[in-house]
Amino acid sequence: MYIQKTGLTICDHDRATPGYRIFSTFGLPEVRVINMAGKVVHSWELPYEPGNYGYLLPNGNMLSACRTPDGPKGLPAKGGLIQEWDWDGNVVWEFQDDMQHHDFRRCKNGNTLYVRW
Repeated sequence: MYIQKTGLTICDHDRATPGYRIFSTFGLPEVRVINMAGKVVHSWELPYEPGNYGYLLPNGNMLSACRTPDGPKGLPAKGGLIQEWDWDGNVVWEFQDDMQHHDFRRCKNGNTLYVRW
C-alpha cells in the first residue's frame, strides 16, 4: 500500500524563513501559494503541467514555465512556454519556445532569461 501525504505536515517556525511559499505539483496544471500554516492563499490554473517551479515577482505577479505537448519528444526537463500571470489569473506576458529547457529567471531590468536545448 502506498500512502501519499499532501499538505504541510511539519513546520518549525523557529527555523523557517517567514513569508509565503510558492510551489507546483507534477501532473497538476496549477501553481499554489501557501502561508506559514500551510493554508493555500492563492492559486493559478495553468494551460499545461507546470515545470519545476514558479516565482512570485516584486509586483505580485507569478512567473512560471509549462511543459507544452509541442516540439521535440523525449527531452528531459522540457518546458516550452513561459508565462507571467497577474493575481486575477490573467496572462500579462508570455513567450513560447519548444526548445526551452526548464530553467528561467526574470532579470532586474525586466528581461527574462531561459536555458534552451
